[in-house]
Amino acid sequence: MDIKSELVEPVKDILESIEELTKKRFRFVEKGDLETYAGVRIARSNMPEHIIAYKTEHNELINHLIAHECGHIKRIYETPPEKRLMVISTDDHKHKGMSIFEKDLQALSKSQGLEIASKLANMWYSGLVRQVTNQPVDLMIEKWLYEDYPALRGLQITSLSDQNDLALQGLNKRVKEITPRFVFHAGNLMNVAYTISLSKIIRVKLVRQWKPTEFYAEALDLAKMLDIEKGWQPENDCDMVNLWAKRMKLNDWFTWHPFEDVPLSYYRT
Repeated sequence: MDIKSELVEPVKDILESIEELTKKRFRFVEKGDLETYAGVRIARSNMPEHIIAYKTEHNELINHLIAHECGHIKRIYETPPEKRLMVISTDDHKHKGMSIFEKDLQALSKSQGLEIASKLANMWYSGLVRQVTNQPVDLMIEKWLYEDYPALRGLQITSLSDQNDLALQGLNKRVKEITPRFVFHAGNLMNVAYTISLSKIIRVKLVRQWKPTEFYAEALDLAKMLDIEKGWQPENDCDMVNLWAKRMKLNDWFTWHPFEDVPLSYYRT
């Protein structure tokens, strides 16, 4: 069955508006082994279509996830071509990032083995880069969806609530024991700041469960840096990400690269 036939009308409207904005069509690809429920490969100027990959096993919340991915396309294409940038991480960036928790990796290698330690290190590094470079932009996308597509709000709130429940699992005692202090603190701090801002957007107090944590007070200041109620234009996304990255001491973990020149391997899929 074509995934488009499952989508609700507001999402179909969003897809149509993105096709009109970008002059590119969409192609949907089912992927059983996709790590997330949906991802997008944004078409460059010489590409005829945007590709949205979706997990074989999904439910109605795929509507919100696809709408959100469309938001990434929208913000790229509403940025002047000369200012369109995407994140690149090189081996040098990875080396700098992992050096912060090198001692933790050495200890983990002895207790769990080099293969497991290496796998976890890559997960921690890529996870923090993904968080700091996506969460500020994600907030603006959710703000757009909430304000412009009220008919989608029910699915949006349910989907974001589920994502918040998943993030809360990162507070698990076992996770804390095995995760380097820097990684544990940075990841949860950004999650709380993100949820503080998100709660203001969707008017649901998702942040309530985060309040008793050790991260809440510091996260209030981190959230204020974005001033989500005022918001910003798509061409300022990189500036807002850089603001968070510098505050989190993650600014040398990645760099920005011209959108048109980014290798296909770096696209969101």
